[in-house]
Amino acid sequence: MNPSEVNDKDAMIATQEAQIANLEAENTKLREENETLKAALAAPERYAGLVQRVFEEEHQRTLDKLKAIRTRSEQPIKLQEVEAFQQFLCGEPEPHLELRIAPTVQPRLSQDQANSVIWYLQEVMHVLSDRWEYCEACGELYDCHRSGWVSEEDDKCYCDNHGPEDAANSEEKQ
Repeated sequence: MNPSEVNDKDAMIATQEAQIANLEAENTKLREENETLKAALAAPERYAGLVQRVFEEEHQRTLDKLKAIRTRSEQPIKLQEVEAFQQFLCGEPEPHLELRIAPTVQPRLSQDQANSVIWYLQEVMHVLSDRWEYCEACGELYDCHRSGWVSEEDDKCYCDNHGPEDAANSEEKQ
C-alpha cells in the first residue's frame, strides 16, 4: 500500500469514527427524549391525585354555594321584605338600595298591580309564603298567621283594625 492509500484509509476511518460518534450522540439524545416522553405520558398518573383534589374542591365549593342558596330560600321572608318589594314595584324603592337598573325601567305599578304580583308569587309560583295578606279596607300588608281575619260576609281579608264596613266606606270616599 502506498502512502496515499494509507492516508485515504485513515481519513475514511476517521470519517467513520466521527459518524459513529455523531450517531452515538444522536442515539443518546433520542434516549433522553424517549425518557422525557415516557415521563410526560406518565404525568397524568403522577398528577391524577392533584386533578382529583382540585375537582373535589371545586365540587365542594359548588355544593357550598347551593347550600347557601337553599338555606336562604328556606328562611322565611319577613313582612318588611315583602313591603320593600311592594314599594319597589310601585316605583318607590328603599333609599338604601343601590339599584342597578335605569330609572326608565324602574317598575311603577299601582298598589293593586303590585299586590297582584305579590299574590302571583305566593299562590302560583310559591316563592313567597301565603301568610302575607292585604287588608281590603286600608291596603296595609299584614301577617295573617299573627293577626287579621277573613270575613264570612264577603270572603275578604282584613287587618285587626278593619272590617267590611270600613272597606265600603273607603270605596265611597274614592
